[in-house]
Amino acid sequence: MNNITSSHVPSRWKRFKDSDLIYYFLRDKVAMLSFALFLAFFLAALFAPLIAPTNPYDLNAIDLMDSELPHLG
Repeated sequence: MNNITSSHVPSRWKRFKDSDLIYYFLRDKVAMLSFALFLAFFLAALFAPLIAPTNPYDLNAIDLMDSELPHLG
């Protein structure tokens, strides 16, 4: 009988998923909320040109004569 054992080495992704970092991160609600907020701000910054396509520093686009006083009624 052959006594050769196959040493299966898990992939990096499998080792990462099974790590203590992921285990404790998924069980910490504050860490999950913090990551969700970070991801929201990151995506907002990444897609900022699509969200607000105007350039706030373009002085040619600003016309003070087009401004209005606020209505009181």
